[in-house]
Amino acid sequence: MGRSVGLALSAALVVLSSAACAGDADERTATSSPRSSSSGTTAAEPTPAYTTHSFRPALTVEPPSWLPPAPSTDEKHFLTWTGKGADVDRAVRFTSPVGLYDPGRHRHRLSPLPKDYIAYLIGLERYGADITTPTEIEVGGHQATLVTASTKDGLDGSLGCQEPDQVPGDCFGLQAFAVLHLAVIDVDGSTVLAWARVVPGASYLDQDFAAFETMLRSVRFR
Repeated sequence: MGRSVGLALSAALVVLSSAACAGDADERTATSSPRSSSSGTTAAEPTPAYTTHSFRPALTVEPPSWLPPAPSTDEKHFLTWTGKGADVDRAVRFTSPVGLYDPGRHRHRLSPLPKDYIAYLIGLERYGADITTPTEIEVGGHQATLVTASTKDGLDGSLGCQEPDQVPGDCFGLQAFAVLHLAVIDVDGSTVLAWARVVPGASYLDQDFAAFETMLRSVRFR
């Protein structure tokens, strides 16, 4: 009897073993279509809070538990977490852009950020963007506006650039391969953008957006 139980346990352990692989994609100009994720499980517990080293304005935040504890990039104007393996198409990003490429004014020349960024963002509907009704929230004690944004036609550089010498394709803009849950945060007169990215039609879209809103409530600017 004891020997039979031992054999059964050994067989169960073999069945439970598995492996995974990883890749990447983002909201910049794409040369190929990103792979959609089959994963949809969001754990209840957040990962530990992360304090930025280079990003300005400095902040502390608890990223969703399906992302790595530390970001893949922490630069002065860009902070990002990207999922691994089956979660490669899921990401959370922060940027404090230095300018943008306005498709209605200077499509090929970097423009300063508009004073009313929300009005500008909604105005992108004239160029094929789909922007939901804005919701007023607070992030880290600062006024913010939350929308969901998507597009059928790519709008390179329409959200913002991390460096003043970047071309539109190297900046962030609305793209057909991504749906963004986007917060526009006014931090002492400076515009900070934060968003969660998923692929259109993903089964985990609602839960990722809910996790992103939970993450926003954890933000503390320093």
